[in-house]
Amino acid sequence: MDKTNDLLLIEKIQKHNDETALIALYNRHKNICYKVGSLYKINLEDEAMSLVYDAAKNFNAKKSKFSTRLWNLCFYKCMKIIKDNQKDKKIEKEYEPEINLSFSHFPEELLDMVDNRRLKNVLFLRFFKEDWVLSYEEIGQITGFSRQTVMTDFKKAIGQIKKHLTLAEK
Repeated sequence: MDKTNDLLLIEKIQKHNDETALIALYNRHKNICYKVGSLYKINLEDEAMSLVYDAAKNFNAKKSKFSTRLWNLCFYKCMKIIKDNQKDKKIEKEYEPEINLSFSHFPEELLDMVDNRRLKNVLFLRFFKEDWVLSYEEIGQITGFSRQTVMTDFKKAIGQIKKHLTLAEK
């Protein structure tokens, strides 16, 4: 893409709110929005035009390239959407009626008590993999960590679960 032409379009947007310049800039860079959105499984198609406009309005050629500015705005938008979705789920959970924990719900509830993804994976592989228990060595082969690291992660996960259960009893 022609950087100088982009700078002229951006200048028209900044100084005159030129709609044709915005459309031209949008057509050149909308794929950045789609690419960033696809990385996080978020559809930014409806928001791409406003993201390009915001990036152009606040763009400073001395600080970064326009594509970098747009990429960052798309990234921040995705993070905001993810955060808002997590808040919505948390609110739904707060108003959920109490669930009688059967065995089918229990493993998922336990995994929710562990805050680290790697620890969750070790715990899942150790106990909740269908009808068998994997050894620490087997989990290490799957995850690429040593047996000792897997054992340590498993103990940390169990410790977090115990802590949550202890707090729930109080």
